[in-house]
Amino acid sequence: FRGNLFSAQFNPHLVQRHILYRDGATFRTKDEDFFTSQDVDLHVTDVMEDADGSLLVLDTGAWYLHGCPVSRIAKPEFKGAVYRVRRKGAPRIEDPWGKKLNLDALPASELAKLLGDPRPAVRDRALDRLVEAGAAAVEPLMEAARESSSTEVRAAVVFGLGRINHPRAAEGVRSAMSDTHLDVRIAAAR
Repeated sequence: FRGNLFSAQFNPHLVQRHILYRDGATFRTKDEDFFTSQDVDLHVTDVMEDADGSLLVLDTGAWYLHGCPVSRIAKPEFKGAVYRVRRKGAPRIEDPWGKKLNLDALPASELAKLLGDPRPAVRDRALDRLVEAGAAAVEPLMEAARESSSTEVRAAVVFGLGRINHPRAAEGVRSAMSDTHLDVRIAAAR
């Protein structure tokens, strides 16, 4: 489901999967039901990716009625739940949040290498630390972009550089406008 969007829909009792595809200068979606229920007391409010790549689906149950014009009678006995949706046979990911890495102690050059880590939460946390490092992270980010064949890493570098207020960072974003991959050029334009 890489690159797909998921939306929680409260009253229809479902989560939809939205498959994105380009259509000229915009995008279109192919929409399909992903998680459904006939239970009228199930009310999904959120769907998000967890650090291990699984999806978490949050259900408020039937206790909540203040924000729902269709709900007329609260049923406090239906408390809700959190459902984890994982691909069948998916391998267990050790330390999905990267807590054992002690990211706060790593230099910018090591943090930049983590932009290619297979764990999304580790990549996001490493990028946040690089942005916090400011000017000291610009050259390690630029080097990560030069050395990586990964479109995702190069786009992450662009977004990181865009968050650092430094002339060299701005230069790196501008140079990404001529990247070989459209997704990196879009990141630079944004």
